[in-house]
Parts: sequence; C-alpha cells; structure tokens
Amino acid sequence: MTGAALESAILIPVPEAEPVVGAIRADHDPSAAAGIPAHVTLLYPFAEPSTIDAATVERIGSVFAASMPFRFILSDTGWFGGEVLYLAPEPREPFVWLTESLASRFPAFAPYGGAFDEVIPHLTVAMRGSEAMRDEIRAGLPIAAAVSEAVLMVEGEDARWSVAERFPLGRRRPG
Repeated sequence: MTGAALESAILIPVPEAEPVVGAIRADHDPSAAAGIPAHVTLLYPFAEPSTIDAATVERIGSVFAASMPFRFILSDTGWFGGEVLYLAPEPREPFVWLTESLASRFPAFAPYGGAFDEVIPHLTVAMRGSEAMRDEIRAGLPIAAAVSEAVLMVEGEDARWSVAERFPLGRRRPG
C-alpha cells in the first residue's frame, strides 16, 4: 500500500466513442491506461472508496432513477487550456443536470474539485493533444451515443480502476 488516499468517480461510459478515440486515449490519457473507459465525468473527485456505504450508493442511485435514458452526439472537439483535447456532447444539458444533481446531494464533492465555475461536459481524448490528433478524431465524427446507465468507478491499491456499481437511468436498481 502506498499510503495515498484512493479515489472514486461517477461517470457516464461512452463505448460508442472507443473505436474513434480508444487508441489516442491509450497513449495520451493516463485514465485510459488505468482502466477507465471513454466517458463523460459527472462527479470527480468523489469519496474515498472505503467510505462508500449502502446509503451512499442509494443516494447516487436516486439521481439516476429520476433521469430517463437519453441520446447525444459527439460532433465537435474542444480544448481546455490549449492542451487538453476533448469531445463535446450535444445536448449538454442532461449531463449538466446530472452533475448538478449529484453535487447537490454530495456537497462535500464539488465537480472537478471546485476548480471551475462552470460544468462543461466533455469526453477527454488527450492530455497533451495536437492538431494532428484533432484532425484524426474529427474524421471519425459525429459519434451517436445513448446513455442508459452511469457507473461508480473506484481506484484499487494497484492504481487500476474498476466499476464498483452500475446505476440504470429511469428505474430503481434491482435488489
């Protein structure tokens, strides 16, 4: 054990994007190498995995039970600070609503640690992107995707991330 606190995150997986962004993410996004799939982040950082109990899981699930599945398109790229290359989902409103709903239920965990004033839904492609990467990604756009579930991912002692819970949208979780 390293002694460092482990992390967790609540995400919307976007498997439809993997054929277009998977290879670039594998080389240019450390989260991909750690086992996190292409995704739109809803709440990160979240709780230390050992502190997540059944009540926390139920509170997370209530947000997704109140939201119906939806479709979106990844049709354009963007930059954060000129280095972080991302895909922007449209419509963005369902992602913002989910993020704000989670943040209101878990006020100790502000989106992106409170570093930004505005929630900008995005799928990170590369931490040090280039125009060549951007052109390669644009050739594979648009990507149509559907959201039917969110996931709680947790970091393990080996620094690999795995799905701890799945939350279907629009219905109560079984059990």
